[in-house]
Amino acid sequence: MAELAAEHLVGQGVGDVVVANRTLARAVDLAKRFRGNAVSIEELVQQLEYVDIIISSTGATEIILNKDQVKSVMRARMNRPLFFIDIAVPRDLDPRLIEIDNVYLYDIDDLSSVVEINKSDRDREAVKAARIVDEETLKFQKWYQGVAVTPTIVALKDKFEDIGRGELDRTLARMPELGEAERKNMEKMLAAIIAKILHDPLTYLKSESCAGRDNSDLKITLVRELFGLSNGDNGR
Repeated sequence: MAELAAEHLVGQGVGDVVVANRTLARAVDLAKRFRGNAVSIEELVQQLEYVDIIISSTGATEIILNKDQVKSVMRARMNRPLFFIDIAVPRDLDPRLIEIDNVYLYDIDDLSSVVEINKSDRDREAVKAARIVDEETLKFQKWYQGVAVTPTIVALKDKFEDIGRGELDRTLARMPELGEAERKNMEKMLAAIIAKILHDPLTYLKSESCAGRDNSDLKITLVRELFGLSNGDNGR
């Protein structure tokens, strides 16, 4: 486990690595993996003067570093912060190390708490992400539904405006005595009539009862057939 932790730290940019082991040959092998230095376990206390993070995971049955040893090293370090991560079971390090100024000790329980906190954070972020996805999906569906009915709406307006314009032109041709003001009033009246006629079918096309359901295509087709709109009339 200590090897995995060291590998992670090196991957995060940690520079010099020192490996201490009861068997020096084993320490040398591990040090080569991380391009570090190997020392015997007897040199561990001396090495504390030069390192900043210690990861301990031995098979020892008793404490390998006690409070007095680390306290003496802190004087040599000019009280620079020193971090211990004890992932051994049973523990390698004296729990009283936390009583020393600028010495920080973390064990398996502390790391488990961090994992749980991180997991909770990830779960909260996952909920937020799911909510965002749902909101954006709904927005896209509404946009797509609008796109789906737009050609029919345009075709419907065009058809009624063409019919209305044709009838108005024929009527005005038979009434040359009308002045410009009267002609404009008739155009306004025609536009108002067309708007009133189209109000219900356009509302139907834009409503939730049409958009967003499996039979929306059928309803659009129904409107097109009802008003005689061919696929060439801005059809889908």
